[in-house]
Amino acid sequence: MKWIALTITVLVAGALGGFAIYTFGWHNTSTGERATARADAADLAAFVGCGGCYVGDVSRLAPQIWRVRLEGWKGATYLPASTRCYDLHLDQFRLGTNPAGYVLVACA
Repeated sequence: MKWIALTITVLVAGALGGFAIYTFGWHNTSTGERATARADAADLAAFVGCGGCYVGDVSRLAPQIWRVRLEGWKGATYLPASTRCYDLHLDQFRLGTNPAGYVLVACA
């Protein structure tokens, strides 16, 4: 009877430990989101006519929402600076005839 209780205790402790590692440590999707945000920002740069600019800083604001900085904007005489910032919503981002999921914001 002692062995059964000990076995159950070890199994429950192992399950709780595995759950804690999955929840608080190992299960981090922001790295994959960052790569997606950088790729979407490069597509956005081409879509909005960014002549020779590159994707600068990419920072996570919330799950699936990223602020991207496009730097080195050339030929934009209507802008006082050579930098533009956009907020991207990765779940809703699309380009083409009906673009959505991005908004121009002030760079901070």
